[in-house]
Amino acid sequence: MPKVSIITVTRLRSQLLVQAIDSLKAQFNQDFEWIVINDAEDIATRELISNSQIDFTHTYLEMLHPDKGFGLSYGRNRGVVMAQGDIVTYLDDDNTFKPNFVEETISFFEHHSQVNYAMPIQQRRRDIVQDGVVVKRGKEFFSPTSDGSIHFWQIGSNGQ
Repeated sequence: MPKVSIITVTRLRSQLLVQAIDSLKAQFNQDFEWIVINDAEDIATRELISNSQIDFTHTYLEMLHPDKGFGLSYGRNRGVVMAQGDIVTYLDDDNTFKPNFVEETISFFEHHSQVNYAMPIQQRRRDIVQDGVVVKRGKEFFSPTSDGSIHFWQIGSNGQ
């Protein structure tokens, strides 16, 4: 069975990271690794990770926020280098997975061995956050657009 590596890069948003952690704890299939990168070496994030009771495999890294470039990209690249899984996916600090995400992701790739990569349809919402507090909840939307029953959008295959 393939293993999933989940990469989260967070920057000064420990209060939002709580919901991402809770969604990982709620996964039906706990056979995954979580790599969390603390961009900017935030003390609150460090304390959250060390004080959270995380029973699944996880790796915690800190990095200085770059003076130039996009910290999220640098962090994700560090996570990919660290990843031990056969499947790599990302969970932003302000997002959550449904409890069957890991299970369905593994099943998808087991049943579609010709696919090298896919993009899951995400149910998203853009909230307005000020000082770490959601002051306005955004309207939910799907990205890429959902057409109902399709769980994954295939964006690449190895041609078989």
